[in-house]
Amino acid sequence: METWLAAGNDELWELVERHSLEREVFSSFKQIYYDMSLMLKSCFLYLSVFPRGSDIDKDELIRQWIALDLINSSRHGTLPAFLHGEMFIEALVSRSFLQIVNTSLVTEKKCKNPPPTILKVHGLVYDFLRYIAADDIFTLDYAKSPNISVRNQPFRYAVLTNYSWQAKMHEDFIAKAKAAKAAIFRNCEATMPIADIFPILRYSRLLDLSGCLFQELPTSIGELKHLRYLNVSFFRITELPNEMCCLRSLEYLDLSKTCIEVLPLFVGAFDKLKYFNLHGCGKLKNLPQNIGDLKRLEHLSLSCCPEIRELPSSISGLDELKLLNLSSCTKLELLPHQFGNLSCLESLEMAGCCSLQRLPESFGGLSKLCSLSLASCSSLQRLPDYIGELCSLEYLNISHAHLELPDSLTKLQSLHIVNS
Repeated sequence: METWLAAGNDELWELVERHSLEREVFSSFKQIYYDMSLMLKSCFLYLSVFPRGSDIDKDELIRQWIALDLINSSRHGTLPAFLHGEMFIEALVSRSFLQIVNTSLVTEKKCKNPPPTILKVHGLVYDFLRYIAADDIFTLDYAKSPNISVRNQPFRYAVLTNYSWQAKMHEDFIAKAKAAKAAIFRNCEATMPIADIFPILRYSRLLDLSGCLFQELPTSIGELKHLRYLNVSFFRITELPNEMCCLRSLEYLDLSKTCIEVLPLFVGAFDKLKYFNLHGCGKLKNLPQNIGDLKRLEHLSLSCCPEIRELPSSISGLDELKLLNLSSCTKLELLPHQFGNLSCLESLEMAGCCSLQRLPESFGGLSKLCSLSLASCSSLQRLPDYIGELCSLEYLNISHAHLELPDSLTKLQSLHIVNS
């Protein structure tokens, strides 16, 4: 294994030409691969949908694994599926099938929010991966010759690249895509996906359109009734089609960096939603009043949404919410009176909320809160006495906030304060 690790990210054909190591390299990989569990093999094979050498966000990868049912908490007793995803990451790293390329360790557990853990697939591992995943993935680059061949059996994952407005549906794709579990679009320049593509993908659980230039979603997206994961980040979209109300299986919804102005009421009907990302939605002014109906929601990001002035009172009903990011919501002045009812909240980011006037009296009820950032909250003059009731608080960032601190903070023996 030392030989191929030393080879860096060379293409396989270059290594073979110089060292004649094809049989040795593949035999080493095969031995490790066939010794892995079936579930770990499935997670490893899914890595073939990412481009060679690309950065892979660890948390996002685990969310995709879960959405595709490659890992499932019901198969692992009481341990959460996300934790098993981290264990699979560690297993692939230990086998050198994945590499960690930043300083945030996979096993690191901090109350303050660490930077994302970025992963890469080694170049030779990627060659092996695409070799063994050939039956599972359909790759179509519209910028290249359309004369491609597809194996007879249906594929699991479709990756469509460089799709443009004049593109046509590929016959092999139409014939084999009905069993596809995931569809990923990359570098697409069209303003709208082919309307007929979604009915073909009606059994898909994952749809990733992030980074495409689409300005709207066709109404046919409502036919993806099994969809669990939808990423339309960076879209120029200003509204969601009403037909999306049919996506009742959604667990992960990413609308970050879009031009969305109003969230429709049907969003509150996504009762399985766990992860909702609205980061950087600069035109969004408020959340729907029924946002509190998302009883399974664990992660909500509204960071860099400067037009948000208030949160609906129903947000206090998010019983499972663990992470709430309100950083750089520069017009947000107050939190709802019953905000302290968020009994599962562990991390609250409010850095840059420069209009925040005070914290509600119920704030002391956040018994599981371990990380709180109030950095640059310039309108907040004093922390209230009930801040000392946050018995789990370990990390408090009040840098550039010039806050008066109450004596009750001395009750929190594990507290670390950042103030600079």
